[in-house]
Amino acid sequence: MSKAETKLHEAIMRAINNSGHGRAVKHHGGRFGDAGHPDLYGVWDGCAFFVEVKTRGGGDPTALQYRQLELWAAAGAITGCARSVAQAIGVLDSGSGGQRIPASFWRRCRQLQGDS
Repeated sequence: MSKAETKLHEAIMRAINNSGHGRAVKHHGGRFGDAGHPDLYGVWDGCAFFVEVKTRGGGDPTALQYRQLELWAAAGAITGCARSVAQAIGVLDSGSGGQRIPASFWRRCRQLQGDS
């Protein structure tokens, strides 16, 4: 993970944890972690959320990351990808208001990458 992505994770977590709406923690992947698990997870306004964080110009989520977002969305969680603090808060605000991204969206992203 790049230094820029680490800083972005920290900024997003700080914004969420200081918002009065939720709590966020960083998923630490690696050798013994779950591959593809979204970077940040927690609770926002009483709803579970999972957000994949990418820096600007840092590429798109992998097919496995899309699959994980699809599974969490199907379970009822707020899911999304964010490249900034504002985007992350936007994902959480729209999801907690009932406009959650459906699992079919993440499934389609994965299919477009050639992984069904």
